[in-house]
Amino acid sequence: EVGLDPLIILKAATQGSARALGMEQELGEIKRGYLADFVVYEKNPLDDITTLHYPQHIFKDGELVVGPSVVWSVSLAR
Repeated sequence: EVGLDPLIILKAATQGSARALGMEQELGEIKRGYLADFVVYEKNPLDDITTLHYPQHIFKDGELVVGPSVVWSVSLAR
């Protein structure tokens, strides 16, 4: 653990990536007119950032592409 605030990590991964791609008017936020690709989690990643390892639903273009019936397997190097 390095002590980074989960909100800073999430903003870097979403808004920061959109900015790096020059697409901040299309990506990086859940907002009307933005591309609707997003992931849903059972728990709030702001409370526990490791929640990001266990997505429950994945949406692409606003459509569900992977739901809870998929078994997620994550191997974390320690």
